[in-house]
Amino acid sequence: MRMLPTSRATAGLIAAGLISLVGAVPALAAPSVTARADLNGDGTAETITLTTQTDGTEQLLSATVGGQTRTLVLPLSSADGAQPIRVVDINKDRKAELLVTESTGDGTTTFNIVDLGTGGFRVATTPDGQALRFFEGGGPGARSGYTCKEFFGTREFTILFAVASSSAPNPDFIGTLASYRFANGVATPSSQIPIFGVKGDNPQLVVNPSACNA
Repeated sequence: MRMLPTSRATAGLIAAGLISLVGAVPALAAPSVTARADLNGDGTAETITLTTQTDGTEQLLSATVGGQTRTLVLPLSSADGAQPIRVVDINKDRKAELLVTESTGDGTTTFNIVDLGTGGFRVATTPDGQALRFFEGGGPGARSGYTCKEFFGTREFTILFAVASSSAPNPDFIGTLASYRFANGVATPSSQIPIFGVKGDNPQLVVNPSACNA
């Protein structure tokens, strides 16, 4: 799976273990969560269920759409099991996308984007076929999350990822704001804005997830 591009300094901090982004503990709980969303744009919301599987390392996404049951098995790495599904519309086509939690840990949540294609559920990929996943949270040493922005009626999905360049009390942050246009299950990069030398309270490090609401 693909993590959004980071600077060399960012990658160095990750490699050095100064920040931890993805928890790797098996799920101990086995909850089932549900959500309602219009997956095919017909104006009717479907009931979507996400259930932790027996071994705790996978979760099953399922929904009945147009009389057909659609399912998708997704990875899971969370001691709390399946987490609430976030319903979004990241391209403003009136067909919901789902943000499904893959892992939680160290104050960071990792998401996959799922939508309904002609053949069933699918995980969003970049043009080279790599699954696009992203982070939210990160604690005091990181800023990560997502938002949506609209340009002339087109909605773009933007991912923030930045980390502190030092352990100083008021450090500079480095990273990127990467934007994508989403269609037919593919997230195509549209722009990338570098973040360099900004403080933690800089507006550039603030995102609004509700801007992606369906």
